[in-house]
Amino acid sequence: MNGNGSPSMVTHDSIEILGPSHLSTSGIVDPTAQIDPAKILIAASNAIKPEIKSSQIPRKRRSKFEGDGVTPRKADLVLPREIVEIPKEILQTYCDSLQKRCLLCNEKYDTDRIYSVRRHLFRKHRSALEDEVVKAQQLQQNGGGSNGGGSNEGDLLQTLQGTLVNYVKSQSPFDLLLINLFSTVSIPISLTENEYFHCLLGKIPGFKPPTSVAFRGQLFADNYRIIGNAINSALLNNYCAISSGVAFDPYTLTSYLGIIIHFYDYSNRTFRNVALSLAPSDKVTVPSDIEVTILERIWEYQISAEKLIKNVMTAQIELEKEIFLIEKALTEPEAALINGQNEDPMIHESYAFDASMVNDCHSPEITLAPNSLHCISHRLECTMTAAFNTLPELVELKKSIFTMLENFSQSPQSHQTLKNFSGIKLLFPTSNSWSSIFAAFKRILITFDGIQTICENNGWIKFNELAKERLQNVIDLFEPILKFRKAVQMDIQPTISLVYNGIHGLVEICKANTAYPEFAQALKQQLSLRFTDVLDEENADPIYLAAAALDPRTFELVCKEDATKNALYKVLQYYGFEEHHELSPTANEKEMPPSELIFGFDIPSAKKIKTEKKPSRTIAQISSFLNKISEGEFYNCPLDAAQFWNYNKDFPILGKLAFNLLCIPATANNVEKLFIKLQTFTNSGKASTLDEMYETRAMLAFNNRI
Repeated sequence: MNGNGSPSMVTHDSIEILGPSHLSTSGIVDPTAQIDPAKILIAASNAIKPEIKSSQIPRKRRSKFEGDGVTPRKADLVLPREIVEIPKEILQTYCDSLQKRCLLCNEKYDTDRIYSVRRHLFRKHRSALEDEVVKAQQLQQNGGGSNGGGSNEGDLLQTLQGTLVNYVKSQSPFDLLLINLFSTVSIPISLTENEYFHCLLGKIPGFKPPTSVAFRGQLFADNYRIIGNAINSALLNNYCAISSGVAFDPYTLTSYLGIIIHFYDYSNRTFRNVALSLAPSDKVTVPSDIEVTILERIWEYQISAEKLIKNVMTAQIELEKEIFLIEKALTEPEAALINGQNEDPMIHESYAFDASMVNDCHSPEITLAPNSLHCISHRLECTMTAAFNTLPELVELKKSIFTMLENFSQSPQSHQTLKNFSGIKLLFPTSNSWSSIFAAFKRILITFDGIQTICENNGWIKFNELAKERLQNVIDLFEPILKFRKAVQMDIQPTISLVYNGIHGLVEICKANTAYPEFAQALKQQLSLRFTDVLDEENADPIYLAAAALDPRTFELVCKEDATKNALYKVLQYYGFEEHHELSPTANEKEMPPSELIFGFDIPSAKKIKTEKKPSRTIAQISSFLNKISEGEFYNCPLDAAQFWNYNKDFPILGKLAFNLLCIPATANNVEKLFIKLQTFTNSGKASTLDEMYETRAMLAFNNRI
């Protein structure tokens, strides 16, 4: 990180990524010189541009045997965690190419690629690689050999010296962010004219469309070998939800573009999702080629692009606009400064958790557009935060709780006394997420009486008389929300079908609460504000109600509602599954009346055929299906949606819709990760120190725009 708090950039294969330095060839060791093994291991750290200050270079591990003529012991050779490029020929001697297993431990590799072998050796067999370094040092001291295969070994040594990659500090925040961050947004109807997809790619840390090297590798290495078979066998015209993702591979220093398809697997009769890499055979030269690459890869795996585009629901296209607005609001000069007078000095000096948790009432949140199928979890998180911050007494209660936690963190004896008194320890929040804060609140409530006694004995500020009652009411109202949020984040069963009944159930819980009506009303208002696509009867998205009517776990709860039939029919129309009304003539025929009185002359009589509309099979299936549910014919049916629709063939149109609709996830982990990172960015202005604030912003790779 430079003096301005921004990390320098590393360029590898024309892709810029975050890192502490630039690659350079100025520090490569001369192959004819005497080489110390320790110097071989840290040679990459010498490949630093002269203008970079030494204080900015990460600390390097060196052997204590660096004098000339002293042979270092093997135990003193400490390899860095990062990858040191060993020639391919050396790595292949440690693996069975046919069985794809390690010859040292017989463990099977993740993939058949050489970087998996290298990664396995660095993690499990460091000593073997240290031996290779010692051999290289001895080979250099002997002049590279003069007979036999000496020249070949000398070439290997020269290759070893020339392929050392830049040393990056292990477990740095930049590495962790680039490895874990998946900036994704669900793709709207058009794949080829998606400007938001272009904008999103521009926001991904260190990602630029390559100009000299094509996309390499895959999105997830573990899924690489099964992707081809999964696409060809299970995904043929059986997919309905798609999201895009970009990941960073720390071993090859490359960014990858890919898509995740959620589908129904007919072979296993279950709902699944699979990651598909978009590694084109030709070079990608301009950003517009990205969408073309997507379509090419889809067609290559025999996937109907037309059907895929039709089945993808309209989703969160306003996400990118909100990111720009938040970024603009937080980059004002006054917003970047820390107001030390408003911070709790005890928290500032000693406690580890983020000070922003004490006072985060005014932190901006990301607003979500309607029909956002992927952001249920984030919307619930924002709902709880907004409702909690509506009441000043709850904000003060939260601040007093964190102050009390700070007191116990500085007094281990008091903490042990509390454990002996109540049987449990206090739990300190590890993040701003309500799941972490809620766990701390529950332990506070359980040990409330013991805390009051210890605070009185130590002269600490105690909670007021209403604190326990208010804390209990907050827990009672937040607990069902957190349970519901956990349910929609599961991957085994469909989750989109849980949204309709779940959100309505949370509203009913708020209405029935009489212990703390002010907080219950605030929570109800925030739910109505953020879930208009579920709660608004006039403008609600029919997908939620239709999904609930097709899931055997929930269809008994909505089968008698008048809106259920309309919602199913609207979604069938959207997918193009509904059949047109059939016109058929009736057997009733009658003669036309004489026309002489009308025209003054007689017209030959003709038969008049009366026609009427018969109800289509679609409407008939919907009515029959809902009636059978109401009559209890599916009372003992399997609750697994895949099994239910696989064995019930009486409703083919609804079954086809179920396989397409229930695959759509209510929330996506990669999208939720993006929101977590953005929330951390919004709270960085209230970090404990300036260094922490700059580090957080650097982690999120927004330095270029701050």
